[in-house]
Amino acid sequence: MQRKEKLGERIAALQQLVSPFGKTDTTSVLHEAIGYIRFLHDQVPVLCSPYLESSPSSYHQNQHDPSSNTWR
Repeated sequence: MQRKEKLGERIAALQQLVSPFGKTDTTSVLHEAIGYIRFLHDQVPVLCSPYLESSPSSYHQNQHDPSSNTWR
């Protein structure tokens, strides 16, 4: 398969993920993908914050103890 065909297939797959009913030209698909990736990147701290704010004692209670091969 030629490089251009592979790229076309990958752009089509990306288009199905980010905007299945939107524009299908390469520029629009890549622009939508960039926007979606930025959105996901911005969601990471939002979704992680409840876990990062939990008490350290609860974190340590769920840690694996490799010396005893058990979970604390």
